[in-house]
Parts: sequence; structure tokens; C-alpha cells
Amino acid sequence: IMLCYHDVVLRHRDLNTLQPGEWLNDTCIEFYYEYLEREVIRSDAILLMRPLMVHMVAQHADPYQFIEVLPPRLNERKMVFLPINNHTRGDTVGGTHWSLMVYIRSTNTFYYYDSLNDYNLPMARQTAEKMARVLCTGPQPPRFLMMKTPQQENSNDCGVYVISITELLCARL
Repeated sequence: IMLCYHDVVLRHRDLNTLQPGEWLNDTCIEFYYEYLEREVIRSDAILLMRPLMVHMVAQHADPYQFIEVLPPRLNERKMVFLPINNHTRGDTVGGTHWSLMVYIRSTNTFYYYDSLNDYNLPMARQTAEKMARVLCTGPQPPRFLMMKTPQQENSNDCGVYVISITELLCARL
């Protein structure tokens, strides 16, 4: 164990993903989200969902089976940030690309940000469909919009883009 920050434990292998040429793993994104929520945002209206939770909901037929472990008052949050990984199996660790989706309740819309064009689009749509079941309370289905996003110039900075876009959007609030 290299570092403990509230509920997040960073190990040596997690810190290795910070090296040039590596991509951030879910624990590093979780750590940064924990930091942003506790030190920067400090608002119950905004939720930065942890990568593992997003993945669990996206990969299972019935997202309600996780309702007990999902963050409280999920369907009351004004904004929910969802880091999306393209890994398609729920029982193993993996994936090669991160992107970001943000649900904004006032517009009933999922906004999709991908630093590698639409590489994660199928997984993002699947995640939006599953998350809508636990997030949306109105009669209308949510919209899904692809947002113009700065593009990465290599194959490994997708996680950095996810946390940077998250921080930028939160700073505008």
C-alpha cells in the first residue's frame, strides 16, 4: 500500500500507471474523483460515480440489483459523472479506453465525451440505457448527445482526458 485516501487505496501497481506511456487504471480515476468530491466540489448535487460502480451497472441486465450499494439519493443528484471503460465482461478486469458521460437532470440528457472520437460509443450507449433505469424519474427517456471533445494524440492518455474534462466541467459550476 502506497497511499490511503478515505475509501481509496493506491498500491504500487496503481502508481505505475502514472508513468509515461501507461494509461490510468480505475483506481487512479477513483482516487482523483474522491479527491475532487472531498476537496473541490463539496456539493451533494454533484456525484462522481466510481468506475467500478459504473461498470457493474453497465454489465448487468438488472441495474436494480445494485441499488443497495449505489450512492444514496442517486436519482436526486443534479449532475452525475460516469467514467466509461470499454471492457465488456463484468467478471474480469480489463479494457483499453476510458471516456466520460455526464447526466444532467435539468435537461434529462447524457452528454458523452470521448478523446478518441466515438471509440467507446457502444459502451456509452449501453451504460446510458442501464443508468437511466436508476437515475431518471420522469416519463420521458433521456437524450444522448455526443459532445465535441479534444482528441488525444496517443493511445494512452484517455484516463487523463476523463479526469481533466471532469475537473473542467466541475470548475464551471
